[in-house]
Amino acid sequence: CQAGAPLSSAYDQVEAAGQILPLDPPSAPNRSFGGVVASASVGPSRLGYGSLRDLLFGVRAVLGTGKAVRFGGKVIKDVAGFNLARMFIGSEGTLGIITRVILSLLPRPGAISTLVAPFNSVKQAIETVPDILRQGILPTAVEFVQHEVISCAEQLLKKSWPTHDGSASLLFILDGRSEDDLLAQAEKLAEFLESGGALDVLIAESPEKQEEILTLRSMIYEALREGTVELFDICVPRSEIAGHVEFVKEVEERYKIQLPTYGHAGDGNVHTHYMRKAISNGFLGAEVTGWRQLHEQVREELFADAAARGGVISGEHGIGRVKREYLEKNLGSVNVEVMRLIKHALDSENILNPGKVVLWQ
Repeated sequence: CQAGAPLSSAYDQVEAAGQILPLDPPSAPNRSFGGVVASASVGPSRLGYGSLRDLLFGVRAVLGTGKAVRFGGKVIKDVAGFNLARMFIGSEGTLGIITRVILSLLPRPGAISTLVAPFNSVKQAIETVPDILRQGILPTAVEFVQHEVISCAEQLLKKSWPTHDGSASLLFILDGRSEDDLLAQAEKLAEFLESGGALDVLIAESPEKQEEILTLRSMIYEALREGTVELFDICVPRSEIAGHVEFVKEVEERYKIQLPTYGHAGDGNVHTHYMRKAISNGFLGAEVTGWRQLHEQVREELFADAAARGGVISGEHGIGRVKREYLEKNLGSVNVEVMRLIKHALDSENILNPGKVVLWQ
């Protein structure tokens, strides 16, 4: 694929071949192939379809030296030296200008279904997920949302989430070879959810209702954008998601601020908004007192909690400049120095996105 082409440019061809392009980052149709690779943005379907590291076979790029290079190719197995193509995943344009990418496609599923299960608490909801996965149930995606957060998307779109029971929901996307296969998966999942404390299990009744549910989830960021100062995208082991979300609530209460949180329960990626405007009944309201003074302190505490749980400070949004100073604390000096050496080797004049990810010296 040409790196500058939008993902949408390939949809029709891929579908006609009976395949799917398993990339669903935010605003997916308008995202370019090269941008998706450079930002390592895959989306919630990573659980079922794999990460970009699983899907990327090859990269063509122009380095900072002006040299055109080709890393990787079309083969499935390749241990002919280092896997240099994968260096460009999440590189944020600091190593080279990507001109072409070679990605794996997957067979199109015969049927897709969406389930929503409400719980009394977000902690209870999240703690159910590892048990589900251990049962051999592998959804395409699992999301957790707090109802006070999804209410903002409801107000923006003038549409309703399937349930307002409890305080949080799990959203599951399932796919199968056939309708019968999908029904068997859904029944097994529903049974386990109910035994795990779900207040109900609701299945989207039509493709239109399924699309409405997924759109509501995808529009949370847009609904909160005007009042958001920074969006954290910490990633922790699945077993630590509930603990980190509980820590976020503790920080909220301690500083009397709002940190609306949701994320990918299947891969540990937690999205927390640092707000300058308060949320009330799904609407953004007055400015929060003292948000400027608390911003850096809250960031420090959330990043420290992520590191203590074996997590990282960014799961998909990248490092840029803002998080650069925290990278060494998170990964250690050796990792950062190796990144710097790679940057020097591929961009010896420091002309590609200078100052991002790692400092030149």
